Amino acid sequence: MSHVEKKRPSRNVAKSDQHYRSFILDATDGYALIDAQNARFIDVNNALIELVGYGREELLEMRVLDIECVKNGESFIVRSVEKKQERFETIFRCRDGVLVDVDASARYSMEGEKIVAFFRDVTERR
Repeated sequence: MSHVEKKRPSRNVAKSDQHYRSFILDATDGYALIDAQNARFIDVNNALIELVGYGREELLEMRVLDIECVKNGESFIVRSVEKKQERFETIFRCRDGVLVDVDASARYSMEGEKIVAFFRDVTERR
């Protein structure tokens, strides 16, 4: 196998990763990658930024609990870790103080102890 042939698969993987990353960043639903141990945002997309009104850098300094209005004393982070995958509704407090009803789905990955979550504003449905 030539040097070029050995390099090709890693380029394809990198290109594929960039392709999926662009889909996530441009998705119409909010996306967040969350550290399951401390509930800090690791990555967010443009839709989540728009939904809550914080900038990307601000969100990456925050924890989910900084924007989630916890119901019954339990954050979705706790439920996601316990159940590994869950669909639920919660409420986010936006930067301007407005409360937004959010439909969410989250999946906990033991590998790396991260949570992948997607959020949709369902305030208009109520």
